[in-house]
Amino acid sequence: MLTPPRLLTHLRLAAGIAVALALLGALAPSGGRAAPARPPAPRHPTSCPQFGVNLSGGEFGSPPFPGVYGNDYIYPGIDAAGFYNAWEMDYFHSKGLDLIRLPVQWERLQHNLNGPLTAADLGLIDQVLANAAAHGMAVILAPHNFARRNIAGTDYVIGSPQVPYTAFTDFWRRMATHFASHAGLYGYSLDTEPHDTGGLWVTGGAQAGIDGIRAADTAAPILVPGDGWSEAANWVANGNDALRTLHDPAQHLIFDAHQYFDGDNSGAYTQSYDAQGAYPTLGVDRLQPFVAWLRTNNLPGVLTEYGVPNDDPRWLTLLDNALAYLQQSDDVILGGNDWSAGPWWGDAYRLSVEPSGTWPTVTDRPQMSVLAARTGCAAPATATPGPPAPTATPPPGQTPLPTQTPGGATATPDASATPCPISFSDVQPTDYFAGPVLYLACHGAISGYADGTFRPYNNTTRGQLSKIVVGAEGWPIDTTGGPHFGDVPPSDPFYAVIETAYNRGLISGYGDGTFRGGANVTRGQLSKIVVSAQGWAIDTTGGPHFGDVPPSDPFYPVIETAYHRGLISGYADGTFREGADATRGQISKIVYLAITAP
Repeated sequence: MLTPPRLLTHLRLAAGIAVALALLGALAPSGGRAAPARPPAPRHPTSCPQFGVNLSGGEFGSPPFPGVYGNDYIYPGIDAAGFYNAWEMDYFHSKGLDLIRLPVQWERLQHNLNGPLTAADLGLIDQVLANAAAHGMAVILAPHNFARRNIAGTDYVIGSPQVPYTAFTDFWRRMATHFASHAGLYGYSLDTEPHDTGGLWVTGGAQAGIDGIRAADTAAPILVPGDGWSEAANWVANGNDALRTLHDPAQHLIFDAHQYFDGDNSGAYTQSYDAQGAYPTLGVDRLQPFVAWLRTNNLPGVLTEYGVPNDDPRWLTLLDNALAYLQQSDDVILGGNDWSAGPWWGDAYRLSVEPSGTWPTVTDRPQMSVLAARTGCAAPATATPGPPAPTATPPPGQTPLPTQTPGGATATPDASATPCPISFSDVQPTDYFAGPVLYLACHGAISGYADGTFRPYNNTTRGQLSKIVVGAEGWPIDTTGGPHFGDVPPSDPFYAVIETAYNRGLISGYGDGTFRGGANVTRGQLSKIVVSAQGWAIDTTGGPHFGDVPPSDPFYPVIETAYHRGLISGYADGTFREGADATRGQISKIVYLAITAP
């Protein structure tokens, strides 16, 4: 994949930067870190992809490490030690590129294996995250070590006698101890582009890093790169299929691929567009194997490195097609980061998306015309509501579903018979969720996307589920006493329905006062919310009915109740998998069965 940044350092030197750097002062000591606040942007994956850039500089330099700050490396996005780059966050935020990947160097952050982390570097990275948080942005911390550690000038693979797995676990435990709950943290990338590890990364290195992080941070996502330079085009061929068996007690793993579009996938782009055999949809073709693997295994993924040169507009067309494909694959793709930005690349580096000029008078790089246009995902289409229901008074502009009347004589609605013109190209009559999806859509509780799809296999966030349930029940909006959650202000698009769900006793939130509306809903959480919404008495008769949900499980009472009400069944192996994310199709069926239950 991309030529290691420690070699690309020569590019910035060739640009004449080294002379200026030598004239600048030494690193000033940094103060202590203030108690973090919750980030305006979600730390957890949402169902709409998040895009951004890499901010390079922290990974620059060559052995021996750590090097001198301001001469060998720099952390972009802050004003520190004579460098004034805090405006980079303003710039990329203005473009909608709010997911920042920050490359760093293990040897720089921890000078000795199993030793303490370096306070000066931690303090500077804290400033990067704080600046990101102030802009509503989030940062991925990403060591650029290629599954290696340099010791006395020699690189040793993680899992070797010189760099045992326990040392990697120790590094990540210390990192997570420091950065857990930081306002600007999105998550941790275990490493960058492992390669030629002889299987040591897949069989032990990745899990060692996960274990270290989860010893200190049980919430933030962990990004897992693949061996073989993390190439999306060769993900399985490079031996990464076994990564799907990794264990994360928090179930917040995101699989992390890279993909460049030159002849050898390296990102060096040593030849022209024509000489490298490029064509407009080449990017799509190279991304498909990784996306297919994610779908086969129902796993989330992200592309944290991709990029094209700025010297041929045909590369921009290729990039645009590739990003459009990622957006359309949002059932499994959570976002991506262009390679690369940062103040030291200079004009000679053709992949740089760092603007030229002095803020705020700057000039975009050619790639920005594509990147800024491909953020997030397509806006959902507005569903056409069906006939109004006679038993509920809706909020303005909302048509409710019929409300269940206990003991009444009204027949249970037939989902397949709902008179409504709505249809979705990816919902077939034979799908188990087809009737419920159309019924809920026709009554305004759910909607599809502008391209005519419903995307039934997409995950659903806690905020989205609140909207679905409140709409399905036909409850009037109730924000009395709000806001009740520190991360759901009145400006949040889900504020009204989250407050309504709270006042109905459906949801509570977390101990730190947050709701985390962007986190995916699990099957256990879905069971609790639906049972609570219906006001059903707990029924655990004959339980437990699932081998992985014992009576000691906190969701046991509601899962058993949902089972007795006919809402859930489980899997062929006798499990329920309460921690698995619930899809839009599953949620539609369960909500429909609940509101139409006799």
